[in-house]
Amino acid sequence: MPPSVFKSSGHWWVQLQGILVGYYLSTLFTEISRMTTIVEWGGEIINLKNKGRHTSTQMGVGHFASEGGLKTSSYFNWVQVSDENNMIRDPENVKKEVTNPNCYDLEIDNDHYGTNGYDFYYVGPGYNDKCQ
Repeated sequence: MPPSVFKSSGHWWVQLQGILVGYYLSTLFTEISRMTTIVEWGGEIINLKNKGRHTSTQMGVGHFASEGGLKTSSYFNWVQVSDENNMIRDPENVKKEVTNPNCYDLEIDNDHYGTNGYDFYYVGPGYNDKCQ
């Protein structure tokens, strides 16, 4: 069972493998009253460009997604959302955004391979010959 986040009793609950593990108070998310229209997933590296060079911080195991997908990547799988009727659905209008493809990569697998939802892989070595 994939992890989920949902609103109940006014709070946003986190569930892992069918077990409620905690919640976020609704007062923390004042802009989300009943539902949201955008959901985002991904990875992030902070780059301060010390000495004018891109950080050597890798994302995941430090390989590009094209170098092996699931075998070499950080990933999310079975990504789905619940709609206003609490029905589980595949995300719609999925957009890929990579701010520096010479340093990091993202691949979206929407073929599902017999599963529900989308899979996506986000990785990269950080500083390399092409990433300055």
